[in-house]
Amino acid sequence: MTEREQQTTDSATARKIIATFERFNEAYDRYVDEMDNLVGSLEYDTPLQRKARCLILGLDDVSIFMRDAKDVVLWNVGPFAKR
Repeated sequence: MTEREQQTTDSATARKIIATFERFNEAYDRYVDEMDNLVGSLEYDTPLQRKARCLILGLDDVSIFMRDAKDVVLWNVGPFAKR
């Protein structure tokens, strides 16, 4: 594969990575919003609320990953999409 062909392939792949991450990020945002509303609508300290609240309260690590992944997509993958 020539250098130009590799750049074209990398560019197409980078655009797909960016699009896939954007869909994942949107789905994650919808999940957080919906779960926050659902769990928040439950009577406090009921059996269901106690079990379900970890689905929204336990997202710290995921939120950190999403923040860091956005930077990777923007700064590390993004430049390849522009070639």
